[in-house]
Order: sequence, then C-alpha cells, then structure tokens
Amino acid sequence: MRLLCAALMAAALVGCGPVGYLHTVSVGATRALAQAKAAGAEKLAVYEYWSAEEYLRMARDTASYADYQLSRRYGELAERMAAKASAIAAEKRAGGPTGTGAEETPPDLSPAGSTGSGADETPPDLSPAGKGSGETR
Repeated sequence: MRLLCAALMAAALVGCGPVGYLHTVSVGATRALAQAKAAGAEKLAVYEYWSAEEYLRMARDTASYADYQLSRRYGELAERMAAKASAIAAEKRAGGPTGTGAEETPPDLSPAGSTGSGADETPPDLSPAGKGSGETR
C-alpha cells in the first residue's frame, strides 16, 4: 500500500510545474548554455548563443511570476538554441559547411539582370498610368 501511494505521489510530482521547471530550466537549459559558451559559440554563433541566453532569462523571469508552463517553454527554447549554437561553433571551428571562420560574403540582392553598379540604370517608373507619363487611358 505504501509503495502504491509513493508511486502515485511521484507520478503527480513529475507533472508539477516547479519540478518541471527545475529540470528543464535549472538543469537542462543552463547546462546547454554553459556547453555552448565553452564551445566558443559566444563569438562563433552569436545569434543562436544570445537567443539562448535571452530565452533562459525569460524562463527565469516567468518562473518568478509562477508561470511554470511558459517558463518551461522558454527553457526548452533556450536549450534548443544553445545546442544549435554549440553545433554551429563546432562546425565553424572544424571548417565545415557553415564556413571556415572567415567572414562570408553576403548574397547578391540586386534585381535580376542588374549590373549591380546602379549608376547606369534608370529607376523604374512608379507613377500611376496617365499621371506624369503623358499616357492616357
């Protein structure tokens, strides 16, 4: 009988907000962020690292208002972003597909058929038909 009561109480605590928060945020996300920092993600995967840092801050902040469900969600996001930051940092350090650590050139965002200089191009006519263009409908 005691064993059954203990099992039921343990099962109830697993779904309890503060217990889930402690496991997800205090252990999982904090550990993942520390691993990302150790991997050099602070400089090699800036967006992912600082996103994880902010999600962890938000998790702790929402827990202070006893919103443990939202806090766990932020903790899970922090853990995911920290893991992604660690992976990107490891790839960059190894010279993998994300780059060799050197600055990557940005993609060409000029319109198709453009020479890219812009000096010899005429701007598009944005005036409505019939106004300023001499055309009538």
